[in-house]
Amino acid sequence: MKRIILALSVIVLIISCTQSKIDFPKELVIGSGPSGGTWFTFGKLLEKLYSEKLTKTVSVPGGGVKNVIDLNENNIDLGFSAAVLGKAAIDGNPPFEVAQTNLSCIGNLYKQYLYCIVRTGFAQNHELLSLDDIFTNKLPVRLGVLKQGTVSEYITRNILMQLGTSYEDIATLGGKVEFDNYTTGAIHLVENAIDVFIFMASSPADIVGDLENQIRISILPCSKELRDNMRHILGTTSHELKKNTYKSLFHDTHVIGDYTVLLVRNSLSTEAVTALTKTLFSNTKSLSTNEKAIEQIEAKNAFEETGFPLHPGAEQYYKDCGLWQE
Repeated sequence: MKRIILALSVIVLIISCTQSKIDFPKELVIGSGPSGGTWFTFGKLLEKLYSEKLTKTVSVPGGGVKNVIDLNENNIDLGFSAAVLGKAAIDGNPPFEVAQTNLSCIGNLYKQYLYCIVRTGFAQNHELLSLDDIFTNKLPVRLGVLKQGTVSEYITRNILMQLGTSYEDIATLGGKVEFDNYTTGAIHLVENAIDVFIFMASSPADIVGDLENQIRISILPCSKELRDNMRHILGTTSHELKKNTYKSLFHDTHVIGDYTVLLVRNSLSTEAVTALTKTLFSNTKSLSTNEKAIEQIEAKNAFEETGFPLHPGAEQYYKDCGLWQE
């Protein structure tokens, strides 16, 4: 009798193990961001984490808009984006040509800030007090922007529209617009090939500190009118860069803001996404030793202001933790 019970116990254990096995793709692909940015670094960290804990994973450069499209077309499995793109993606409005229906959200991770970094000499010569002044004064500015397909470029282009100008207008005035990644844009600012570099990033952002160590820079605020208009048009929010976060930041500075979100294709199973979510939030402390922005990530805040609907697997994780209230 004891042998029969033991045998049945072994069978139950085998069945239990078989049923708990998660069906991951042969290789998970994460869409990160342009070289030199937080998303690029974060993607490499998740690649290592998921490869060690769950299944083979690779991280590829991407961008907030590009990652949404690639997820929708099943070209990648996970990708970083911004909450501000949620409504446009769901409705199929620009910068998207069709509704993006094959993706949902794992969680809202941390705040994103719009940085308008100006060579201090340029700011002083033109008496610039805000980002608005550069474009409303119709200056022949040499502008650096991240590549098209990134959230930074999408927001910058809409800022110019709100201020009554465009990339073409800047060129007509004798200026120029360069589309680069974080690394190249920073190099061009240091080399005086551009006057202004505009991008979205976390706070603190290593790129800003690196620039401060090489040239004199100023970080310009966004006017309340511009922040309010962008909130109405795009759904961005307003964040505050605290003084002394950087050597060149002498007072609290209000800028256009957003939230980084981690997205996943809907066709990944609920069990797989629950495991991905749990592994991320269980390892934020170790991940943050290599990227300061990750310190901000907390599961208790992750399902708010996501812009995109939550994946059932992520929702299950928040319920398991007792955070999700029906």
